[in-house]
Amino acid sequence: MKDNAFLEDYNTIKKNLQYKGGKIPRWYTFLKENITINNQGRLLFDLDKPIIQNPMAPRPPTPPVDGNTLHHPKRSQQWVTSWIPHLSDIVYGKLLSTNNFPNCCPVSYMEHWVHKDISASSLHTSPRSTPNILIRCQGCAQHFSYYVGDMRPKCIIQVKHKDLILLEALPKKKKEDLFPRPNVPIKDFQLLKYSHPNYRLMAFNDHLIQRGYNSTVNF
Repeated sequence: MKDNAFLEDYNTIKKNLQYKGGKIPRWYTFLKENITINNQGRLLFDLDKPIIQNPMAPRPPTPPVDGNTLHHPKRSQQWVTSWIPHLSDIVYGKLLSTNNFPNCCPVSYMEHWVHKDISASSLHTSPRSTPNILIRCQGCAQHFSYYVGDMRPKCIIQVKHKDLILLEALPKKKKEDLFPRPNVPIKDFQLLKYSHPNYRLMAFNDHLIQRGYNSTVNF
């Protein structure tokens, strides 16, 4: 039986990853070659560098370059998230429209939804096991007031399209079976597949990787 001073075999690590594709990453090879003392993965010393896992995050497709705005039909609007550095947190939303104007960086606009913390009333014992529930933002400082399009959403956020990560929302049946359920109508909240901490970690890692702090490159 191993204690915590071992580097797990990568096949064991991969079983717990959300995205299991691709070859063994360089960060794992780096660890195996530099901080283990035998073939069983016994650790030699504590890490002195941050090890960043590339989540290979799924993304909404970038529309072709066009002088017109692409408005996403309501039934095909995708759930997305993005890391916002000045908040040190993520934002959630439904993708409303995307601009990919000539000689410009693609920009998207999303209806802002916020994570509803139900940990106080939840039967689950940890943040990762607590259902990830979203409700519409009723207006906040992140609202982009110059949006041109559907103005019914009370809070719309502008974000670089390349920073968006796709989310998986669960079907209505899962919301109906949820207990305890938030004190809002079923149509007014959304239930995501993975936990809030999971998406925060994914988005933060993606933010670091996009800005060059990529362990698969630096190591």
